Amino acid sequence: MPFLNTPSIVFVQEHVEEDFLGRVFSVNTMLFTSMMPLGMLFFGPLAEIVTIESILIVTGILMVVQSMVVIRNRGLIKAGVVRRERTHP
Repeated sequence: MPFLNTPSIVFVQEHVEEDFLGRVFSVNTMLFTSMMPLGMLFFGPLAEIVTIESILIVTGILMVVQSMVVIRNRGLIKAGVVRRERTHP
């Protein structure tokens, strides 16, 4: 979790105005904590049908595919380059 949380928190702190940090962190926490019950609702019954090992393998593969799609997304790359140029001339 530190590999996900640390960059996420630093990104938010760097890109959100100080007046809105509390609100943004509140919404962020609310979204993250709501995912656990939703995951249990979906994967709990699925674990009765399919082995947990299979679920972990399939979701791991899907996460790798998703990360490859995000890494190759030209729109995200362009937005990052534009943002970086503005903050670091």
